[in-house]
Parts: sequence; structure tokens; C-alpha cells
Amino acid sequence: MDKKRLLITVDSTLADGAFLPRGTYVWLIKTLPDGLLQVEHKDRLHVIAADQACAVPIPPPSEDELKRKDPCFGLGLEAFDEIYKDDEWLFSIYRCKAHGAWFLEDVQTGIGWYSRFIFLDEAPGVGPEDYRKTWRRYNQMSDDELNLREIKNPFPPGANGRTERE
Repeated sequence: MDKKRLLITVDSTLADGAFLPRGTYVWLIKTLPDGLLQVEHKDRLHVIAADQACAVPIPPPSEDELKRKDPCFGLGLEAFDEIYKDDEWLFSIYRCKAHGAWFLEDVQTGIGWYSRFIFLDEAPGVGPEDYRKTWRRYNQMSDDELNLREIKNPFPPGANGRTERE
């Protein structure tokens, strides 16, 4: 039987005393009665509530879904002002010229590298230390966790310090 991979979606302190932080990947061993799951993490078995995890991979939101958050998604960097660029940690903070929404361009490295353009939950503060704090928060999130965030937490108009311009 193939094991199914799951992503823990909330910080979870389990009955056996183990702690699984949000964003941890586990393997589904079996479904138990009463909405519980038996999962494996680092060769240890744990029981969690089914609503504390979701199957992966989580597909990214469509371009239309992203454009509902900010119509400038997909227009290219000319639609944004670069507020800060950090060459040491490979990220930039942008603000949409038309709507004022905040974004993070985060470069992920490993065997290869790619960048992620992330709609921020809130304005990133002011200055390099605040920008690095914002970058750390999002950089540690897996692509699955970011995709889940986009699906479960669509931002209403006015979120993220966004202003509507006429």
C-alpha cells in the first residue's frame, strides 16, 4: 500500500506529548474512527484529528484567483515598485503601483532555484530588519503551505494595507 503524504495545517501538541508544528509533513498510516488519523513522523506513530492535516500536493491557485486578490498579478514587475532588495538573502519587497498591495519575491534554492511572488498578509513594516523578519516568515513556508494559505485565506478588498485608487 502506498502511503499518502499529509501537511499539518495547525500547530499540534499530541496526546503522546509530541509537538508537530504547522507545515510539518507526515505520512498517513490509517484512518481511525471518530475523525482521527494515525500518522508517521520521523519513524514514530502519532494520532491526530483529521482536520489538522490535508493531503499534498496542494495545487497553486489559478491566475484568476490571484487576480481577485490583486488585478496586477501576471502583469510583470513593471506594475510594481521595488521597495527593498536584499542581495544577501535573495528577496525583494514590492508594492503594487495601482492598488498599494504588498508582495514578496522570494528565491528558493537547492539543486535548482526558482522565485515565488507572494501576496503578503500585511504591510511588511519599515526598514531592512522588518523586511527580513517578513522574509523569514514566508521563506520557511513550503509551496504547499503557501498554496493552502491562498486557498483557505482569500484576502478581502482592503487587506494587506491595500488602497483602491480611482
